[in-house]
Amino acid sequence: MTAFAYNGKGWPDLILCHPDRGLFVIAELKVKPNKPTPDQQRWIAALVAAGVDAQVWYPEDWPHIVNLLSNGAVKAS
Repeated sequence: MTAFAYNGKGWPDLILCHPDRGLFVIAELKVKPNKPTPDQQRWIAALVAAGVDAQVWYPEDWPHIVNLLSNGAVKAS
């Protein structure tokens, strides 16, 4: 079942792909104090378990986001 066949509830906001650099990232966008909903947390966890770079981004992550999108760098844990 796809996210949209399942009504898309909790599906992350962005899917970004740059095939020339091998970049594929899915991101949920939040503003503090908001946190991902349980549905969003389940999607992020499922995507990560499947080997997808799935992240939650906040405005203060902007330097990391710019670096990732500019250089394809992987976010340090």
